[in-house]
Amino acid sequence: MIGKAHPSTANDASGTLLGKPQRSLLDKSSGVMYKKSVFSRDELSIVRAEILALNQLQDECSSSIAQKRRGTMVSTSSSIFPVLQSGSLHRLVEASVGAPVELSLHVPVEIRVYEQQGAGMSWHVDDVIYDPPQIEVVWTLENNSDCQTLWKDQHDTVKSVETEPNSAILIAAGKAPHCVTSLKYGKRIILKLVYIQKGAQYRVDRHKNQFENSKSAKNKRKHRIKSKKR
Repeated sequence: MIGKAHPSTANDASGTLLGKPQRSLLDKSSGVMYKKSVFSRDELSIVRAEILALNQLQDECSSSIAQKRRGTMVSTSSSIFPVLQSGSLHRLVEASVGAPVELSLHVPVEIRVYEQQGAGMSWHVDDVIYDPPQIEVVWTLENNSDCQTLWKDQHDTVKSVETEPNSAILIAAGKAPHCVTSLKYGKRIILKLVYIQKGAQYRVDRHKNQFENSKSAKNKRKHRIKSKKR
């Protein structure tokens, strides 16, 4: 059974009830939340300009569960980082988790581009690399493709969404199985990042970077990210 996902609101605060911890909004949503209109106009302008200025995309490493996807890591000196560290997306994640969070220092922020026919991502559950588990976030810059993001809730019902520009999917690591269907047409440009609860412990050697930004990488290609004209 496949059901359409509905945008989640994250303006309630998680707390305690009769001395017992209350489940977070993300937990109540089976570990997956979808939210539209994430960044403000000013934030969106900064993030969009930085992404479109990048011109060095690579094919993803062969060990990845993704197929025919290109991307690159975002430098920590990028003006995107202040937006991610204290802006609207950061506040959304905190409200969804019900605890203070911060951007992971171990997992790079990545640009990922689906534009080759067959580009997609197989069913999987995100590895837990922090204790408590991290929150994986996919933010969409633009999407005129036929790709759908699918996931299974606690009842094993498959839900789907075609991610809109300036939308975000929040996924709690180790919980919901999810995938991205193979692209037949169009392009999808996303930003992939990880938030962790403050004080979370990193589980060493559990994470592998998907795009190695080294000059010796054989699969590096000069490829500018092009935005569709509006």
